[in-house]
Amino acid sequence: MNPGETLDPQALPAAQQERRELAGRVHTLAREAHGRGELQTATLHASDLLMLYPNEREYLDTFDEIVTSTDDPLSTLPIAAGAIHVATAAGRARVLMMQRRLPEALDLLTAAISVAPHVPYFYWVQRWLQPPVIESLPWDVLFPTVVKTALGVALKTPAPPEDGDLRVIGLRAAAELFTALRGVYRTESVLWFGESMIRRRLGEPERTIQVAEEGVGLWSEDWRLRSALANAYRDAGRPDDALAQARESLRIAPNELSPLHDAAWAYADEARNGDA
Repeated sequence: MNPGETLDPQALPAAQQERRELAGRVHTLAREAHGRGELQTATLHASDLLMLYPNEREYLDTFDEIVTSTDDPLSTLPIAAGAIHVATAAGRARVLMMQRRLPEALDLLTAAISVAPHVPYFYWVQRWLQPPVIESLPWDVLFPTVVKTALGVALKTPAPPEDGDLRVIGLRAAAELFTALRGVYRTESVLWFGESMIRRRLGEPERTIQVAEEGVGLWSEDWRLRSALANAYRDAGRPDDALAQARESLRIAPNELSPLHDAAWAYADEARNGDA
């Protein structure tokens, strides 16, 4: 990698040794550019560094040191026209968070996550949104950014995911974030549905059942929660319970046949092919 070049978020090395070596080179480029007073180049390299390792204290400190060495840190992260540039968008989001412009930061960071869900920026969101902060934000800020983005990533991630699916790393943070959101927004059933869907992809059947059962207890006529609970029972090897929930889901929403299909697979998973 040469000075001035930026990384492609879709072509980051998966092997840790190669990734570490690349991070070391990028870190050096960022430091050298900063030493020469080339703040925009330094900031772009530091943003790439956080795309490789978003949660390492040393790299976070390097980024923060560079962007706070100017009175206008956003000027070192120019907005590109058209498609989201992942590293720049995430870097701008971090600066906006430092400036206490959290709604703007969430909007920009979740846009970056949507483009590159394999980069675990959800851990930033989890750290930013502690319960007292969640309480200060309206639902119409959180839903279109954090909630919809997490749901979108989860829907595109198979259950169970393939080995090495990097989206799972970010979904771990998203699951804990949904737990925190549920503690504040007790009337939003989508949070129970969403967390159960996310935890299913994390391979946590008992936790998935716990969240889905609580959701069904609160909203017994929500077919999505019934469906989520049916799938949780399927993963736990309980096909009869899965079928019971699928039938309830079908009663509530007769045109939504997917829960019954999933219940059939629950039987097939247990080699009860006749019942399937």
